[in-house]
Amino acid sequence: MYVNTSVVWESLSTSDRKQKFDVYSFVGYNSVIANFEYSPTKDYRTLLQDIQDQSSLKIYGKIMILPKTQKDLKNALKNVNSFSDFLIGVSSLDKDILTMGIKDSRVDVISFPNIQDLDNVTSGIISLLKTHEKFLEISFRDVLRSSKHERSRLFHDIDKFLGVVSANTQILLYGGCERSIVEIRGPREIATIFTAIFNLPLQTSKKIVQSNPERLINILQERISPNHYSHGVKIISQPNKE
Repeated sequence: MYVNTSVVWESLSTSDRKQKFDVYSFVGYNSVIANFEYSPTKDYRTLLQDIQDQSSLKIYGKIMILPKTQKDLKNALKNVNSFSDFLIGVSSLDKDILTMGIKDSRVDVISFPNIQDLDNVTSGIISLLKTHEKFLEISFRDVLRSSKHERSRLFHDIDKFLGVVSANTQILLYGGCERSIVEIRGPREIATIFTAIFNLPLQTSKKIVQSNPERLINILQERISPNHYSHGVKIISQPNKE
């Protein structure tokens, strides 16, 4: 199963949304995770059902928190407590906010959609992500709209980042975060880019675009299971004794 873990859609018209989801299906995705920018007044479930009704793809929801302060993050996480059926993502360049988000059990994904921000991903951040079993989401969207000169610099930034994270690719997700349909690339093409341009082993590339996103979905499905207690732990019903 191929899952695009970061779909931007909220600013689009109904017809443009449908077209975008159709393109994801056409290029090879089986499911997508739609981003919902955090707001304390949003009815996330109704919004998710609305876009699910427009697509044949299975659509999951991810509430994206973009905090400016640690207090912002704390308040937002408190407000999303009742949305365990949604993934929770955090995007920030502040090390203290990132650390707080990674350590919080409610957060699933730390997102860096802009390539130029990847130098904020230090070995310490990677170690925390690994320890707390969180995912790190990246995108190539900047490359797809860049000039030849800019593209060379962006490739260098990605290559440098992959060198830092290479021993911990089990935490990596490719989330397209595409702003328009012209930026959308299929999962097999993304895997080829990782292998052909950045020299990652093919199995590692497949892990980033396929098996890691599948694990993220499995975590969500476990969480909404009626027998779920905590990640990796299920309540087993005891048979009635006569």
